[in-house]
Amino acid sequence: DEALALYAEEFSTEPAREDIILLLRADRDRADPTRALALVRSLGTRGDAVDPELWSLVAMTCLESDRKVEGLQALDHAIMLDPSNDGLRAYREFLGGAEGP
Repeated sequence: DEALALYAEEFSTEPAREDIILLLRADRDRADPTRALALVRSLGTRGDAVDPELWSLVAMTCLESDRKVEGLQALDHAIMLDPSNDGLRAYREFLGGAEGP
């Protein structure tokens, strides 16, 4: 937790894609969906909204934290960005709920 806090404090501006993914992985390991939820809320307003890997990670972080609505939003966005990803599509079908893209 302390190392993550120190790492996150280093960003005076918007972190690079690789840094966001590193932070999200740490959040996921800690079962902390705060950053992932903020990303879902900013969907469509960020440059990284075109990164299916990032959105898959956001989806998994939300879903594992019992934030199904946000997790499905992020998963649907990842599928929209990478429609040929059969793994994402199968996982979306497994989760059910509202229809995906």
